Amino acid sequence: MRILPALGLGLAIAVIASAFRVVIWELWMFRTNYTFIDLYIAKSLEAMRAERRPAAETAAFARDIAAMKVSYADPVYRMAITLSEIAPIAVLVAIISAAVLRNSCVFPAVVPRA
Repeated sequence: MRILPALGLGLAIAVIASAFRVVIWELWMFRTNYTFIDLYIAKSLEAMRAERRPAAETAAFARDIAAMKVSYADPVYRMAITLSEIAPIAVLVAIISAAVLRNSCVFPAVVPRA
């Protein structure tokens, strides 16, 4: 099947891109002193208050997000979350690209003129 080499290359590119995404996110987190989750929580709670959500709902959200903050402090968990953000899209792009590019009408071979 002509799709397998293209799919293999696409999946290899997807793995490399996903790894770069995780490394870059971790470097950004290090550079910003790991303040992302605190800013995310503050902005989320601020948005809930601005929408005038019930106090019970806001308190429940605050409890849930506090538990997430503890989990997000673990680098392995954080890397898994970051990877889960990009990997499905990267794999989907690889599959679609391989399916489209296996058709020789998409990019026909051009015979060089002598």
